[in-house]
Amino acid sequence: MLMLDLLVSLLIGMLAGLGVGSGGILIVYLTAADGMSQLAAQGLNLATFVFALGAALVVHLHRRQLSLPILLFILVFGAAGALCGSLLARVVEAGVLRMALGGLLLLMGGIALFRK
Repeated sequence: MLMLDLLVSLLIGMLAGLGVGSGGILIVYLTAADGMSQLAAQGLNLATFVFALGAALVVHLHRRQLSLPILLFILVFGAAGALCGSLLARVVEAGVLRMALGGLLLLMGGIALFRK
């Protein structure tokens, strides 16, 4: 199973490098193939995202391709959205959240597919 996990991780990493939304793929794989709970899979996805974000931030800072006002806007509203989402997750049933995430992934995948 470890070899399969390594191969899937490599494939997801390559897709991420191509700009494909790999977070959704990782969550689907971890829940469907590895039997991980959705909450744990989303937490692991966020943990891996932090490393990718850190690497991208270093590259963009080095190339001076960041707009400070836009970055601050994203940080403020991203944090507010995360807080609202965590509060909402406390009162909404897990099955509803799972279906909403699946629907969002299908919608975003469809948009990405038909835009290109």
